[in-house]
Amino acid sequence: MDQRPPFTVFTTSGVRRASAVWQSAATQPSWISRVVLMTFILVIAVPIFLLVALALVAASLVFGVLWGVNFLMLKVKGVLPHNDGRKNVRVIQRRDG
Repeated sequence: MDQRPPFTVFTTSGVRRASAVWQSAATQPSWISRVVLMTFILVIAVPIFLLVALALVAASLVFGVLWGVNFLMLKVKGVLPHNDGRKNVRVIQRRDG
């Protein structure tokens, strides 16, 4: 005798309807795919591209300004009197040997 517990399969017309909708969507003409792709490009891809381009321009400006400030500071340091940063420092003379 078979000792499996009894079970009931609950089926409704929803499964058949979902299958029909899926098959209908899978067989739609390609113009729908193009519309979805263009919508994706306009809504998501273009703003991301613009944000990345803006970030690149901003980064170029920031690094350009910093490079210019560094360049000017190095030129001004060459004109100013030489100061190696030592103040009130006693230099120890070491004897070798």
